[in-house]
Amino acid sequence: MFYKPAFSNHRVLAPGSWQELAQGQWLKEQMEQAIAPWLARTFGYHMLKIGSLSHQMDTQSSSIKHQVGIAPQLGVDLIADISRLPFQDSTIDTCLLALSLNYHHNPHQLLRELNRVTVAGGHMIIIGMNPVSPLGLVSLSPQLSHKYPFNGRFFTQSRVKDWLAVLGFKIVAEQKLIY
Repeated sequence: MFYKPAFSNHRVLAPGSWQELAQGQWLKEQMEQAIAPWLARTFGYHMLKIGSLSHQMDTQSSSIKHQVGIAPQLGVDLIADISRLPFQDSTIDTCLLALSLNYHHNPHQLLRELNRVTVAGGHMIIIGMNPVSPLGLVSLSPQLSHKYPFNGRFFTQSRVKDWLAVLGFKIVAEQKLIY
């Protein structure tokens, strides 16, 4: 199978809210329900929510009280380049990425940065879009290439798992949602 390079010079602005996506509020609710049991298993002092969509998710089921949303645009706790996180090494206990890899021009760099700031034994919850789903197949249409969510980049689950394995992450679980 032929893969396009993960890095892209073409930068796409990530959605600023769930309402920018078709059925966005419903998608958000489905994802919140799915990750709630996993968040309940997280512990530590600091949670980092990468991107505006992650920042807007309800993560109250986590025992981690200090939660920071970071994105390059307004509407989050900290405005910064998510490929160069302004945190010391090994200081974050849990990271949440809701569609963040799909809208980042350099997902490898983003994952390397998260690996740098996450403590040993920390958790990363990644929510992504499946390229072999009906939504992924529709995204091949040139007429939709400028609209959310089709302007994002879709990576297979196995590809993301490979990237995480290279960084030394252990995959604890994987789950498919919304068909």
